[in-house]
Amino acid sequence: MISDKRRSLVFISHATPEDNEFTYWLSTRLKLLGYEVWSDVTQLFGGENWWDDIEEAIDKFTIKFILVITKTALSKPGVKRELDLALNAEENYDLLRFVIPIIIDDSKPEAQPYGLSDRNIVFFNTNWADGLKKLSKRLLEDLVPKTESIATDLGSVLNLQRSNNITLTEEPGCLLSNWLLVESLPPKLSFYSLPVKISDYKETVAGFPCPWFEYSGRLSTFADKFTVKGYFEDWENSIYLYSDLYMDEISKLDGKGKLNLTTSEANKRLNFLISSSWDRNMRSLGLKNYDMANGVVAWFFPYEDPYIGKLQHPNIDGEVKRRAIVGYSKANNVYWHYCVSIKSQFGPQPKLTLIPHVVFTEDGFHPIKNSQKMHTLRRRFCKNWWNPRWRDMLLTYLYLVSGKEKTINLPVGSDQFIELCARPMILDSPFSISSSIEDQLDEDDKDVVVEFEEESAGDENGVF
Repeated sequence: MISDKRRSLVFISHATPEDNEFTYWLSTRLKLLGYEVWSDVTQLFGGENWWDDIEEAIDKFTIKFILVITKTALSKPGVKRELDLALNAEENYDLLRFVIPIIIDDSKPEAQPYGLSDRNIVFFNTNWADGLKKLSKRLLEDLVPKTESIATDLGSVLNLQRSNNITLTEEPGCLLSNWLLVESLPPKLSFYSLPVKISDYKETVAGFPCPWFEYSGRLSTFADKFTVKGYFEDWENSIYLYSDLYMDEISKLDGKGKLNLTTSEANKRLNFLISSSWDRNMRSLGLKNYDMANGVVAWFFPYEDPYIGKLQHPNIDGEVKRRAIVGYSKANNVYWHYCVSIKSQFGPQPKLTLIPHVVFTEDGFHPIKNSQKMHTLRRRFCKNWWNPRWRDMLLTYLYLVSGKEKTINLPVGSDQFIELCARPMILDSPFSISSSIEDQLDEDDKDVVVEFEEESAGDENGVF
């Protein structure tokens, strides 16, 4: 039974076992933030009278009830019962914003039963980290208490919720980040006035071979005037340089002057320009695009030579290792591809954040269009891929993208490049992690059979 007689629990209801992995991840993160969490995967509470404990936990001690929504979650009797208990508690005790629905797949928010569509749904379906940021903000705004008795150091949480596979030790170590530093940029960004409205000549301007964006009706690019005039030769005599923005002046922008730009606005536009340069370079290297629901493009190598099999890459110590970044599953008759999207972060120390994904194709080139099948494959097929594997795939990917060089050069104009370090930033840490996971066999050695259910429209009541 629960000993703490006050509302402090963050209760997570989810489909078992389908959503165990996500729930474990969310429970751990909320626990690290200091919240008292109930979820069956963390086994924070025991007791023989399982349903009595859960009913009491929801009715008496829960301050927020988090409902993990997927297309199958609300077909589970356990989830239905927990949600009924939560809705009853919300009504009986007049609890404000008690039930917080979160969506982790491509379920339609407008088609949720139990009146959930009318609530402020938190979306985790594009990026778990972004979803956690929004959820934690909601908990802070609603003054959800944090509990001093809950261990909030990473070592305690790992030791409590994992087996002895992972141990945190007070010995110096190196940590591989997912950041690529921008080592150099062209010295200035130029703004060109064209003799036409860019919006009226979208197709013509869209074909400009260098990364660009429109600002105040002007073509903004790192390319020099000879490149610009050479491409728009019909307008050559009517194109003029309106202004230059030097990189070392960006931190001093105040929204005044000729361009009326603030530092924040300039940073956003440079982030767009850097991202566009990355996308153009990936396409030129022959990588295939995967367009995600949030509009971000991720890039993967096709299933063809020379990308098939275990490929060489140097690890963080410079030792030569091998790792596959594409493969074929005989059991599921699909190809899998390690895939990367990026988020540009321009500032005092510009960098790219590399975000890993896995995409599946039926021909080795084109992503599967059935989103439910893609989602099911991703969750089941990759569930035993541990951090060492993801780390090595990232290093292999970058080794190929860089052409085995120390830098990645993104062309942005005639003899103009954005130069990136080809190796992720390595951080020194006073702590290190020892893990037996490093010694486990690759899942490549064991094919994973995945069963899928085809997407259906659902019944008229919106139940999955």
